[in-house]
Amino acid sequence: DEAWYVRVDLLVTGVLATLGILGVLLWGFRSLATSILALIPLGFTLVWSVSFATVCFGGLNLLTASVVPILLGLCVDAAVHLIARFEEGRREGLSVEAAVEDAVLKVGPGMLTGALTTSGAFFALVSTDFRAFREMGLITAFGLVVGLVLTLTLIPALLLRFPVLRGKERAPRSGSAPERVVAARWIILPVAAVLLGLSLYVARPITWSYDYAE
Repeated sequence: DEAWYVRVDLLVTGVLATLGILGVLLWGFRSLATSILALIPLGFTLVWSVSFATVCFGGLNLLTASVVPILLGLCVDAAVHLIARFEEGRREGLSVEAAVEDAVLKVGPGMLTGALTTSGAFFALVSTDFRAFREMGLITAFGLVVGLVLTLTLIPALLLRFPVLRGKERAPRSGSAPERVVAARWIILPVAAVLLGLSLYVARPITWSYDYAE
């Protein structure tokens, strides 16, 4: 019964995560083609990661099944930064080829740093004695690196090969949120400190449950 529920939940969470990501991408990029472009590397990343789990561990378990929405949520960031910089380059008057090169060179180092630090954090789980945690750490660390490589190769190639995926040139979203943050910086800092203190106070009596069914 648990195995059946895990398989069903894996499909449901994967679909819900994908739809949620697509919705946010549509709101941010205002282009279905561009949103689909950002999702393409995620599909390959999931296939490669599940294949890695199958080859190394024989498949997924109750815990490692959660890597699907985790990888979807973490790996899409790189695509968003790359495409956003590409669109900025186009608005600045760069050709498609120059905008692609500019995007990879400008945001590539930051994407690499972010992916490797996050991957390293998950890789640290290999030091645990709990097998399921070790497997989840390895699968997620592998998926993050694969997702980065696929984003830095697939998206530039698709942008150059298929004009329909570039979307239409449009002005960036504007708003007053950044200005409000700057104006309220002296309020934000003490509020953040108070909330941190309250959180630490509430979190002091950490309790553990060893019943995996819970």
